[in-house]
Amino acid sequence: GMHLETLRAFPSDASTYDRLLKLYEDKNQGEKLFTFCVTMQNHGGYDESTSGDFVSTVKLDYQNSYPLAETYLSEANITDQAFEKLVDYFENRDEKTMIVMFGDHLPAIETEFYEELYGKALSELDMYELQKRYMTPYIIWTNYPCERKVEEMSSNYLGSYILEQAGLKMSDFQKSLLRLKAIIPVIGQGAICDSEGKWYSLNETLPESCMTALDEYQLLQYNNIFDKTNLVSKIE
Repeated sequence: GMHLETLRAFPSDASTYDRLLKLYEDKNQGEKLFTFCVTMQNHGGYDESTSGDFVSTVKLDYQNSYPLAETYLSEANITDQAFEKLVDYFENRDEKTMIVMFGDHLPAIETEFYEELYGKALSELDMYELQKRYMTPYIIWTNYPCERKVEEMSSNYLGSYILEQAGLKMSDFQKSLLRLKAIIPVIGQGAICDSEGKWYSLNETLPESCMTALDEYQLLQYNNIFDKTNLVSKIE
């Protein structure tokens, strides 16, 4: 086995990426490789108890001090450097490669820091501002030409979206997600956003097309996860 370096108490992203490269280098030429890698380096908590001898390099200039935010941002900066090396490695490889990175949630740092960014108390956020608390960035990088675009979507679509971008086969369920995405690109926290960019709370009356699409989604989801007898699972 390889030795994983740690940063604070967790495996560093740099050594995790090295492990990915090892998997790539050990495979046969032309053999396909898919790796789903969950990184731990920047996981909470961000206080002294987990930091060991880690020293923050990011210093925030606010009246209040936010040591947790500083730890998190310092680590994100270290990730950026490791990610750059990963991308550089694949930049000049002949084999077509796609790298996707996304965050699964915002960090549990000081509530006051988030309030500082919003300029108001979290209890005063309107529906759209509340959704922003659940937004994380993603990047899709390829070492071959592809269309550059920026799309907001909820994470339930990301898998199908990646398969589509990579031109890979999809199950009927995965295809149905892309049809739903065209109608409701974001299914958020107790709210949805339609294709026009308009937000609706799930407590209010939704447009007919959204209602129908969500009902169908519920059925398809149930079929995909629980319905062992009538499962539709062909892939083409």
